[in-house]
Amino acid sequence: MIDKKLLFCNLKYDLPECNQEVYEKMFLVYGLGIIQEIASRKGISYDYYDTYTSGSTNTFIDYYRENRQDVVLFSAISGNRSYQFLRYVFDQIRSVNPDATIVLGGTITSVYPEILLEEVKPDIIVIGEGEETFWELCQAGFSREKLSGIEGIGYTKNASPVINKPRRLLKSPLEKGSCNPLFDNETFTPFLNAYLKQQRSQNRGWEIAGSRGCVGNCTFCKRVFDKPIRYFSAEYIIDIMTHVKKVYGIDRFNFLDENFVVNRRNFKKFLNLLEEKEMDVKWRIRTRVDHIPFDLLDRMQKNGLYSVVVGVESANQDVLKYYNKQVDFSKHKGNLRELARRGLLFASFIIGAPVESEKSIRDNVEFIEYAGLTRKNTVVGYLSVIPGTAIFEECLKKGIIKSKRRYVTEYMGDFKSIELNISPLSDERLKKARDEMLDATKADSNG
Repeated sequence: MIDKKLLFCNLKYDLPECNQEVYEKMFLVYGLGIIQEIASRKGISYDYYDTYTSGSTNTFIDYYRENRQDVVLFSAISGNRSYQFLRYVFDQIRSVNPDATIVLGGTITSVYPEILLEEVKPDIIVIGEGEETFWELCQAGFSREKLSGIEGIGYTKNASPVINKPRRLLKSPLEKGSCNPLFDNETFTPFLNAYLKQQRSQNRGWEIAGSRGCVGNCTFCKRVFDKPIRYFSAEYIIDIMTHVKKVYGIDRFNFLDENFVVNRRNFKKFLNLLEEKEMDVKWRIRTRVDHIPFDLLDRMQKNGLYSVVVGVESANQDVLKYYNKQVDFSKHKGNLRELARRGLLFASFIIGAPVESEKSIRDNVEFIEYAGLTRKNTVVGYLSVIPGTAIFEECLKKGIIKSKRRYVTEYMGDFKSIELNISPLSDERLKKARDEMLDATKADSNG
């Protein structure tokens, strides 16, 4: 068994250059939570520090100065100038304990890992699914001399980044190799208490995943888990929901993935189990416009479905083609309108594509009016040129983005603001277009 002390960290980006409003709500520490639960299953003890519940980055450094754990593990996403934040934290850790091993996972490691290693300087990055990788790192004692044979990681050797062979994906059912974290370990008590208080006060659901992978190839999106789509079994999902309701008193669930409904056999079994167990729960799903299971919609609503989150993106076919959505929007307008009529549709739009036009904005406004979308269930964001996406690579090729390294390290990813406008419309026109779309929504029934 590993003889090193482990510390898992969930730190709020509270440096002046980071924008706290980007990630203002508290979410389940999902990816890191999975690895922590794997650690518990393997009998590995660990500490946990969370500044979303109390304290700050500076109090974390004070805590680390007192405890000096051997291995410090983080998870991060691209955006909110995460490079600067992580580099600062890692430098502080090393100033306290030069022998510490810093391990970084999360979606950030799948986007230009060589740049990440050079700029942020973690000792080890975990790329993709980390369950098996984490266990192998533990077995190797996180020793630098034993990293070459571990798949799915990156590290630095002789001042140069090394990226090992990708790890094979876990297979369905995913619960054989992974989990939906339940945070039963007592180290999570402060975090869990704060999270549950927020969820109850805001009537938000417990976050849960039914699948991994994506069927799409959208140009604006950077996929972490690609094809094939893999699933947690329906039985497992029902067990998780039952446990959360019984232990934590939460009866609303928010599916994080967009593809839980794609495997109809598994999804129908999920509905069957909801009916058999007479579970009194509410749940929302995310799905593509062309995957909405209208043949099952009555059953879904009867068994607790309260929202369907759909990335509409645009009601203009030219924009959808640029985004490579691979849907004929005219075939789905009526279905979306029916979802909205039932009070189920939560629609998100993106404006600011290079093919954006007065016509595309007008198409969006007309569709919002046609479908009867409400302000509460409509969100309009500006196109964010996410590092690693096809749009990002196009901007590099055209010289719109001059430096990959500089852009990646300074990327904010705030969809509420215009970070880089690559459309033919001015910033002012895009802002006005967003207002026009939101003004086209109906007032919510509650006023």
